[in-house]
Amino acid sequence: MNLSELFSKLEKSSEFKKFKKQNKNAYFCAAFFVFDYENKEDRLQVDYYVSEDDIETFIIADKIYQQKARMAEKEKLKEIKKTEIKVDLPEVLDIVKKEAEKQNFKPAKIITVLQRLKENEQLIWNITAFSGFTIMRMHIAMDKKILMNEKKSMMDLMRIEKGSGSACSGSKLTGKHQSTGSSSKPEDSSDSAPAGAGADYVG
Repeated sequence: MNLSELFSKLEKSSEFKKFKKQNKNAYFCAAFFVFDYENKEDRLQVDYYVSEDDIETFIIADKIYQQKARMAEKEKLKEIKKTEIKVDLPEVLDIVKKEAEKQNFKPAKIITVLQRLKENEQLIWNITAFSGFTIMRMHIAMDKKILMNEKKSMMDLMRIEKGSGSACSGSKLTGKHQSTGSSSKPEDSSDSAPAGAGADYVG
């Protein structure tokens, strides 16, 4: 599914229309996609900024699922306009897979986050790909330039996190995410991190 199809499905839903009616100033601020090739499960999620405290998350599946998340620290996130997104999701996955092939890396799972870098607000695709105990991380700019590309062992990352004192030290969201609207959430959604919780939400 490309982004235009994803947004079209979301914006036509009764859940989203109700949300926008109640939150006229809310705007799109991030997207979070998981492609699990091993278990054949995908997660397609977009986030809307409501206030310095609140983010509204929409998961696009057979139905639209809604969740609320609170910011751990008050922060105004900049809007992402659709016209700014110059690299569509299928193109991003193609870039990642081609780069992985060069490195003899076969991803079992790819996490892609559309977000702004905290230091300069540049819009990027933040990629984390998993294969066994190896992780490949990439930053892809809107001109398709690869800004960062590194491969690490999960054991190395675990040693770093142990020294840092918190595995979630980069998280900007907190708390359990309450389901709203008429649709019930997927079974694993209360345990799955939104764009801010596990994927370096703001860079």
